[in-house]
Amino acid sequence: MLPVLAMLATVGTVMAWQRADDAAEARHYAEAEVALAEGRSGEALRSFALAGDHRDAPRRHAAIDREVRAAVGAAEVAMAAGRYAEAIVLLRPVAAAFPGHRQAGLLLAQGIALRQAELEAAIRAGERGGDWLAVERALAERLDLSPVDAAAGIELAALRATRSPLVFARHNVLYLAAPDGSDERVVTDAVPVAWPAWSPDRRWIAFLSPATGESQYAAALYVVAPDGTRLRWLAADVLRSRWPIWSPDGTRILYTSVAGFEESGTGGDPGTISTRMVEVATGVETDLTTGTADYAGAGTWSPDGRRVAVVVRPFVPTVTETFDLGQSEIRIIDLATRGVREVAAGRLPASWKLSWAPSGDALFVLTLTEDASSMRFDTTALYRLDLGSEAIEEIEDGATDVTLPVWSPDGRRAAYVVDFRTVRFWSADEPSREVRLEGPFYEAVSWSPDGSRILLPVAESARSSLVLMTDGTDAVTPAPLVFSTDWSNGGPPLWTSRTFAPGQVQGTIEAIAIPADATPLTSPPPG
Repeated sequence: MLPVLAMLATVGTVMAWQRADDAAEARHYAEAEVALAEGRSGEALRSFALAGDHRDAPRRHAAIDREVRAAVGAAEVAMAAGRYAEAIVLLRPVAAAFPGHRQAGLLLAQGIALRQAELEAAIRAGERGGDWLAVERALAERLDLSPVDAAAGIELAALRATRSPLVFARHNVLYLAAPDGSDERVVTDAVPVAWPAWSPDRRWIAFLSPATGESQYAAALYVVAPDGTRLRWLAADVLRSRWPIWSPDGTRILYTSVAGFEESGTGGDPGTISTRMVEVATGVETDLTTGTADYAGAGTWSPDGRRVAVVVRPFVPTVTETFDLGQSEIRIIDLATRGVREVAAGRLPASWKLSWAPSGDALFVLTLTEDASSMRFDTTALYRLDLGSEAIEEIEDGATDVTLPVWSPDGRRAAYVVDFRTVRFWSADEPSREVRLEGPFYEAVSWSPDGSRILLPVAESARSSLVLMTDGTDAVTPAPLVFSTDWSNGGPPLWTSRTFAPGQVQGTIEAIAIPADATPLTSPPPG
């Protein structure tokens, strides 16, 4: 009997150990799934290994291992071909997730050293040729590769303050110039230029070209590289009194179209004014609102580029057989599903312009406070509309004119102009503050690339525009730029894009397939 009892005790102990092992493997498997979901692939690999044969742990472990090997192999190929920046992009996640991966660490160190040498050469070449955008990009990448490089940080800050170019138009010619007016050069005069706008990464410029003929509203939409190459026509019948609106990733442009509008404005059906979107690489155009609204404009992108918000209004007949604009609605369009959501129904009936907050959870709404059917620059009020609760917070009460807020590059602050002379800064984290200056300032407030300054274009040609420090010192320096101020052919200077772009989506516009040696396309392609 005793041997039998001993055997049963041993079996029981083994079964307990097995249950403990199974529980430990299940725990490691769960930990691996959490780590993988949070992007901690190194921890996931180790936890899947400890999970043994639990569920599909061996397969999941092998899949991560293959991905790592593939990334290192692709990096080796890129290094051999001299594509050091590509190799660094492949190796950085591997080195971060697997600090003990000797091959990845050695390759990354080698790639960074070789890329730094390339960047140094690019910086000096750009300085010799006056290509300050190229210098700025190279310095920023150099600092990213070596955050402790104090010299690069100082040089980059100085360049962004004094050399980083502004884009503007004068007499229908597109220019770049430094903030102090120096280094001015023509980008293109191949077609008439108005309302130029930087892409979020400042590798492209979109602009409107006023249409020839009888139309007082229509323009063509173009893009061009800052060096004047790769000029491309993208769309016709674009409303010519506003900037083209780049998507956060720089691959699409939103605009207001008058293609379906009857300009005579008397009798009959006035047609529609719609919001459209065009793919920069392909020229494929999408009408987002025709058939759902008489007028749809003032578009703004969500920070992730998946939705747009627009102001829609009906055309209302008048006793003189013309048409006014009726009360506004704010609609949000999901670009993947084309689903439409109306927000703040009936509570902001004079909505005019929109700006999506970088947090993604709110719209800033500029409203007309006098004649809601008018498109003129009247007194305006500013509200913050929470997209979750649809609660409305008054920011400016409409006692005077207010411009649409423009967001700093880090998304933490917005700047706008009140009464043409007072600059106000809004932040969710800090009390608002203001700086009173001698204007009158144009609507086109824009931030420096590092957010340390804002540009305030002055609407009177006899006086200089201003650059204002945003660090609390409120120091001001002149920016003597001459630009077009006409409402339909305006060319106010912009330092950076008016579209807020989160860091993770910037820079992808390089993939746009417009060759550097492409023949300029200054009219619609045949067919």
